[in-house]
Amino acid sequence: DHIDQLMFKRFISPHLGKGERWVRRVDGEVIETEFPFDEFEALLLNWPVTYTLNQGKYRSKIRDGVQQGGAAAEKFQRLEALISHNLSYLVFQAIRAAKAQLSVASEAVIDIPELDLSIPVSLPEFDDLLRELLVQIEQLIDQTLARSGLNQSEVDLVIRTGGSSLIASIRQCLDARFPGKVVEHD
Repeated sequence: DHIDQLMFKRFISPHLGKGERWVRRVDGEVIETEFPFDEFEALLLNWPVTYTLNQGKYRSKIRDGVQQGGAAAEKFQRLEALISHNLSYLVFQAIRAAKAQLSVASEAVIDIPELDLSIPVSLPEFDDLLRELLVQIEQLIDQTLARSGLNQSEVDLVIRTGGSSLIASIRQCLDARFPGKVVEHD
């Protein structure tokens, strides 16, 4: 789930208005700031609660973004569609499909026709996204070995059981740490 959320932030959020300017009129004065996407993102990343963004305090900000027109308006319309049609689950399904494809191919597409989005993702982009996570995985392996009192050479077998262990860079990390000892098992 964490990797899916990282992919959402990196590849989907920019198409929903993250980083866009937000122009609105307050007390007769025109104010321009960055759109407060962070208020939305936490709820968007947890698809079962995305529906809560249908509240007026969120929808009015999106309407302001749509009304300002320009290239950003399309992104805000996409955000509005995602929320009003409760499409978050479909978005995460598309992310998972692309992530699975990247386990066996050098490129994948996050395809979300409901939002008119087709976002290519290359394996180097995906690996870059996982760079910090791989450091954490290495640290967790070191901590686990330290707690067990075993040296790395004393490990006889490492079992990969699907999920994130299917990701190429994670497989490579395990294979490099435990050469010839890593097996896949359901």
